[in-house]
Amino acid sequence: MVDWVRLELDVDDFDDAAFEPYLARARESGIVFTTMAEKGDTEEHRRALYELNRTCSADIPDRGDFYTYDALRRPAYRGAVIRSGRSRPGNA
Repeated sequence: MVDWVRLELDVDDFDDAAFEPYLARARESGIVFTTMAEKGDTEEHRRALYELNRTCSADIPDRGDFYTYDALRRPAYRGAVIRSGRSRPGNA
């Protein structure tokens, strides 16, 4: 059994074209894709995102207990890595 999984996405080499038909079908059914920046990064929206994630995770086999909102807010996310050669503010 794996205790943790490291997810990595190379955004420079990622080809999202294969996903476009699924995104289009979801949009046509009324699903709206947005970002925290567009919605407003507020406590209310963070809690709503937490509840959505908790609900969607409920059917994962052997998932175990879901983190509490307070535990999830602690800066402990080190498993997801996004690498990009693009320049970002603050990077030399």
